[in-house]
Amino acid sequence: MGVLPVDPTLSAPTVTELAEGLHTEILCGADRMGELVENMLVGAMSAEAALSYFRRTPNKAVITGGDRVDIQLAALETSTRCLVLTGKLYPSPVVLNRADELSVPVLLTDLDTLHAIEVVDRFMGRSRVQQPQKIKRFTAMLDDHLRFPLLYERLGIQVK
Repeated sequence: MGVLPVDPTLSAPTVTELAEGLHTEILCGADRMGELVENMLVGAMSAEAALSYFRRTPNKAVITGGDRVDIQLAALETSTRCLVLTGKLYPSPVVLNRADELSVPVLLTDLDTLHAIEVVDRFMGRSRVQQPQKIKRFTAMLDDHLRFPLLYERLGIQVK
């Protein structure tokens, strides 16, 4: 009758869910907290090396120390849903201005990077399906992949 493919959008947490789980302060981008985060990357290398990963990974949260201006700016130049800055280290005004221009939420946590990764990892792939964009996507998937007339026939349901 049909097979539904795996879709990372359906299990992606929102920026709000990450912010709540990490007990963060929202420094900017509060209007985009409903965005879905499908991937997580850690910025712990040089900015040049990180940029290669950032470009290949869409719709991501980037977790890095609040003092890593180079990583933060590199992440903002790619498809980043939010920056999670660790160590309660406030970012440079340059980073905040750029994030504000791009409407990318910047979240500040007092957790260290390792603990922030552990918290975010618990959310990845286990999110609720209550967001409007997820419901819309799931409905479209059902329409595309499920043979409703056959299902109704097998269940003995007559549709008018």
